[in-house]
Amino acid sequence: MDETGAADVAEFCRREVEPVNHECEQVQIIALTEMLEIPVAIEYLDGSGTPSKLVFPEGASPVVNLLYRPGHYDILYEE
Repeated sequence: MDETGAADVAEFCRREVEPVNHECEQVQIIALTEMLEIPVAIEYLDGSGTPSKLVFPEGASPVVNLLYRPGHYDILYEE
């Protein structure tokens, strides 16, 4: 933890990234795509009736497509 009480990177990874069976959040997906340099598109289905799509990094041509449903990511395969 830093002087403000916020988790530093090591603490965040210990609590949010490393545990097995711990759900991944968008921040981990973005970090992974940047580290591996693999563009990812995420389609969000959150029950609002309006699907939305984000691409990381912005403007890139995605190599991997994911579907996000609250609490879960699925890989989308093109036919």
